[in-house]
Amino acid sequence: MNFMKQWCGAIIAVMSGGAVFATEPPATIDVKGKDAALISSSVIPIPLEVFTALDKLGAQDWDSQLEKRDFNPSPDRSRSALLFGLAISQGFLAVQAKNDAEVKRVGMAVQRLAHPLGVESPVEKRIKVIMESLSDKNWNEVKQEFDKTRQTVLKEMKVMRDEDLTSLVALGGWLGGTGALSSILKENYSPEGSDLLNQAGLLMQLKADFQKLPEGIKSDEIFAKIDATLNTLEKLMENSGTGIFTLAEVSKIHDETHHLLDAIYQD
Repeated sequence: MNFMKQWCGAIIAVMSGGAVFATEPPATIDVKGKDAALISSSVIPIPLEVFTALDKLGAQDWDSQLEKRDFNPSPDRSRSALLFGLAISQGFLAVQAKNDAEVKRVGMAVQRLAHPLGVESPVEKRIKVIMESLSDKNWNEVKQEFDKTRQTVLKEMKVMRDEDLTSLVALGGWLGGTGALSSILKENYSPEGSDLLNQAGLLMQLKADFQKLPEGIKSDEIFAKIDATLNTLEKLMENSGTGIFTLAEVSKIHDETHHLLDAIYQD
């Protein structure tokens, strides 16, 4: 159910300020609302805000959505940026599942992935706080620190003029969230819940940012698969005039997303 929208963010982006929490779970995610973050040219919902919205789906088996795969840093910084976004999304999900071991494992993976991105020092400080908060079972603080880690990395990359890689961090996070949400909805389908997958505007922005990336950034064969998957998902979302997806369409989004995630996770 879940974290997809949250990751959408979570996805994603250099926030200009602190995290914003909603007192009432919003029915839908407004990517142009006051609780959105402007990063580069993309507007992305704040991860914690999105998680709140996803709570409208009720209790879910969050732990079953944990990928528990290895995040192996790549000499290709573009792939490492995608993996970093995925790792952050898994961190949020591990917190939601209150899975101590997975929070620790993902935290260490985030730290490893920070090295090829050149942001290991600020990330190390954030991971230390995450581990301290985890020992106190302060789940809210752990969740906030994962979000601060994401914010810190995106800001540092912007300072280093690595804006192209920030787009890939955002995309990796969104894909991770979409994969989890589509899995939940495939297993526990409801028309109302499927509306959380209706992210045509957000997908259009992510796709536009991806297409603007220099060809040198997209030299790995994985990027051809990303392009094809984004095109397929965009058509699916554009054709949903009501914003409601059928179970077959949810399954299609699930399959497309997970095939791409499999390819990104591969060494």
